[in-house]
Amino acid sequence: MWAGGPAMPSLGEIILGILSPSERLRLDSMKVEYGVSINTLRKVLNRLASEGLVVSEAQRGFEVAPVSVQNLRELADLRILLEHHAMAAYIDLLHNGCSGDGTDLQGPRHGLPRNGRASGADLRTTWCTHRCR
Repeated sequence: MWAGGPAMPSLGEIILGILSPSERLRLDSMKVEYGVSINTLRKVLNRLASEGLVVSEAQRGFEVAPVSVQNLRELADLRILLEHHAMAAYIDLLHNGCSGDGTDLQGPRHGLPRNGRASGADLRTTWCTHRCR
């Protein structure tokens, strides 16, 4: 994630919805809020514009890029792919557990709940720690 500094408008503020899609970004109020110069703000906003997160219009200023139905579909499709892959990896570990040293990973003592309700952190930790292929 790129930002001009710890208190500058950032990718996170856009992604988290703190700054809404199509919201006009007023340089004067941002200057006061972030305590930086207009030139610094322009540099940061131009960088975000180059990444497609902010729209710059000559003589009109900057605004947060709008979100399209296509953007939301792509995001949903990506999430489905990632969740499917993660679940397949989890199921594989439950059925064919391998810690690399020959010990069995099945069962609660290894952090793999049998109820199928592992959190993303549980799955990520188990997969990264015990991946044997």
